[in-house]
This record gives sequence, structure tokens and C-alpha cells, in this order.
Amino acid sequence: MSSTSKDNDDLKILQQEAAELEESRKRNGHVGKGDAEHLVRGVPAGGADQAEGAAQDTDKPEDGVDDPAFHDITSQLETYIKEIEEAAMERPTLALLTTFALGIIVGHLFTRK
Repeated sequence: MSSTSKDNDDLKILQQEAAELEESRKRNGHVGKGDAEHLVRGVPAGGADQAEGAAQDTDKPEDGVDDPAFHDITSQLETYIKEIEEAAMERPTLALLTTFALGIIVGHLFTRK
């Protein structure tokens, strides 16, 4: 029975650490719109008002970046990343070989000769 209580204690510690990490991510502005929906679902039933506030807070840029060009670049970057992920899912062997080759190239670029 002691292992069950130890497991429960470990689970509580992990849940507390996860909650702290989520809070730090929210404070640092690393929460996107999809992440905000995930965090809102994790709010207890009595915290509906807090959930609305959390969703509204993520819409405002916290770092003061209101430049439309910045938003264009980030949307393009998101598109490229999604395309790369899809290609890696379709052809995992090619993705592995490409990653390995890129690692070799970057390694040669940064070697001291």
C-alpha cells in the first residue's frame, strides 16, 4: 500500500509542477489561441469567469508587437512548419535523412579549421 500512496504523492507533485509551468507560460506570453482553449478546458467548473478572462488576455500581444509585418512573418512561418510536419509524416525516412544531412552541413559550417 505504501507504493500506492507514494505514486499518489508523485502524481500530485507532477500536477503542481505542470500547473506552475502553465502559469509561467501564460505570464511570458507563450500561449497561442489553441493553447488558450486547452487551458480554458482545464479550468474548474466554478472558474468560468476566469476562463473568459484567460481567453481575452491571450488575444492581446504582451510584448508590444503590433507590427502587421511581424504577424505576416509569423503566419508564414506557421504555414511552413505545418507543411514540413505533413511532409515528415508522409515520408519519415526522407525526413530522417534530410535532418541528418542538414546536421552534417551545419556541423561543417561551425567547425573551426
